[in-house]
Amino acid sequence: VKELIPDTVLSFKGLKNQYSADGLGARMVLSTEGPAKEKDQPWRLMPYFSVTAMISFPGKSLNQILAADDVVVSTYDPSFVQSVKIGKTVVPLSANFSGAYGLWLANSDFASNALSTIFGRGNIIDKPTVYLMRPYRKDLRTIILIHGLASSPEAWVNTANEIMGDKLLRDNYQIWQVYYPTNVPLLINRQEIAEAINRTIDHFDPSRTNQASKNITLIGHSMGGILTRLLVSDSGNTIINALEQKYPQASDKINQMDPKFKSILRFKPLQGVTTAIFLASPHQGTPYADASWARYLASFVKLPLSIVNKLGEMTLMIFGQDLPREINMTGVDNLSAKDPTIRVLAKLPISRNVTYYSIIGRENADGPLEESSDGIVPYWSSHLEGAASEKVIVSGHSVQETPEAIIELRKILRNQLVDQSSSKHTKALMAN
Repeated sequence: VKELIPDTVLSFKGLKNQYSADGLGARMVLSTEGPAKEKDQPWRLMPYFSVTAMISFPGKSLNQILAADDVVVSTYDPSFVQSVKIGKTVVPLSANFSGAYGLWLANSDFASNALSTIFGRGNIIDKPTVYLMRPYRKDLRTIILIHGLASSPEAWVNTANEIMGDKLLRDNYQIWQVYYPTNVPLLINRQEIAEAINRTIDHFDPSRTNQASKNITLIGHSMGGILTRLLVSDSGNTIINALEQKYPQASDKINQMDPKFKSILRFKPLQGVTTAIFLASPHQGTPYADASWARYLASFVKLPLSIVNKLGEMTLMIFGQDLPREINMTGVDNLSAKDPTIRVLAKLPISRNVTYYSIIGRENADGPLEESSDGIVPYWSSHLEGAASEKVIVSGHSVQETPEAIIELRKILRNQLVDQSSSKHTKALMAN
């Protein structure tokens, strides 16, 4: 334990609401050093925890309590314990559900690290990390948030807070956030994010029998939406066939490729995911990535050394030489609507076991929807056929932070609980 901070001194710029519950006890945030991260461990606990402290006195009668020289200070995690028994009376605990999250983001360097990593400077991120926003609960469903280009968990500041501010959702869901290097090519990021999520689940639930490992919801914004779609898609041989068609001389080498590289080009949907929500996601790329200013900035993008080495080994294996110039190998390049990678990836089918939803921004309510844009992503790129619903909101590209998008997200998550409950009831009736 590093520090105990009373929530009465906490206020956060950018956090629209602070959620709490009335009751007995002093609301605090516990700051910890956190357990030492093991080598290559892909997950971490958020190092801040909401706690509620209560003072009690030993003794079963008033005289015993008055004569006591000692006090007992007890602390509770209000996300686990919502009430305590005092004598014969059950009383609710006071709670703060926003303070720990706000402190985590305020004291992190997420935003600066995310931006500096793209240009190969500062504390470079080279692998994705899964952050658990509360201690693992095997009985709660899991929501996994995946941010966009040059972004970080800060992109979800109000989205995550508003989800956890809803008591029904807080009692049924836990949130994990993926923090990853957005300069890395989409296909490599997909593989490494999938591996990080799988290893996190396997750590807590090797048998994959917990509620937390089933009915997982992925929510992705912008580039994170593309990665979310790839995580619920089956590549089949589509990517490999496209490579062989473009480079027939490399066909034999592709088929003989090391499995660790082949898994970048051929993959299955992530196990346990049944819902995907895409926010302002350029599934077919965006023409804004080809603007002169965007190309100028993209020329300064640097890949982490570990990714450069992986790409070098992979391309040498396939082509026997350096990567052909027409293949763009940064995440920024992959966002271009002209990029051959994004064109192939847009063809991959989403798993039939996944229900998916779209939330799309448009800067102006006037004019045809098909010609609209959120300022970065045009509607024709963010629209997906087959979505269970499509919510279009008057907003810029950061649509995930708008009240309308958050209300839509909460509605989707609440409906899932109703559908699950109805399904269980139907199964019970059929069994009887």
